[in-house]
Amino acid sequence: MNTRIHLSITALLLAVYWFFMFHIALYAPADIATFIFIEGGTVESVSPYLWFALAALCLFGRLKMPTRLATAAAAVLLGLREMDLHKSFFQEAAFRTHFLRSNFYLSDIVPLSHKIIGGLLVITLAVLVLYLLKTFVASWRQKDSPRLIHFYTLLAVALLAAAKVADRANMYMEEYFHRPLEAHTNLIVQAFEESAEMAAPVLLCTALIFYGFFRRPNNSAKQNKMLNIIKKQNLKSKK
Repeated sequence: MNTRIHLSITALLLAVYWFFMFHIALYAPADIATFIFIEGGTVESVSPYLWFALAALCLFGRLKMPTRLATAAAAVLLGLREMDLHKSFFQEAAFRTHFLRSNFYLSDIVPLSHKIIGGLLVITLAVLVLYLLKTFVASWRQKDSPRLIHFYTLLAVALLAAAKVADRANMYMEEYFHRPLEAHTNLIVQAFEESAEMAAPVLLCTALIFYGFFRRPNNSAKQNKMLNIIKKQNLKSKK
């Protein structure tokens, strides 16, 4: 099955997936749709387990050990983020901030020890992201590296970025245009946000599965190598 067929099937499955999600947001009773797509609702509660499944797949995959550990750690951290644990870590409820926001470090309310620990965590996360980015670029430059894996990875990253924008859409509308989204429109935006965040780890799992498929040992190549070794040994014995 070539790359074009894989991409066509992926596009079809995503279209069906979002048709189902938007159908719920548009036609389901408001209380049911809200329960499904609200922050901490049904869809969001599934996402962390998908990220943890991705972490397990990374650990038992065919990646190199440093990359395996880095991707697994990133998946676990993203799963914990979906559980909003980053908001409870050194959170200052007085002005709604946490250690991933700049105002956390500019505030006089936050203790210096919290700022130091939070800064070290941010630096660690930045190093992890840079390592994964470097690994991805190096893989992209390899001529024998299958582009299908890169496509799924980039699509997952794009969905996470789009979900982040959708998460801020209502706030941006209210802040810049002084017109917050209507309740039903906001529900549709939430449906896209939560469904995109749930689809991202699935796409990354697909990329890992294809990586394992394309990187399977080539038995015929191994056999040819063994035959060449035997031939060389026979030539040496004749001499």
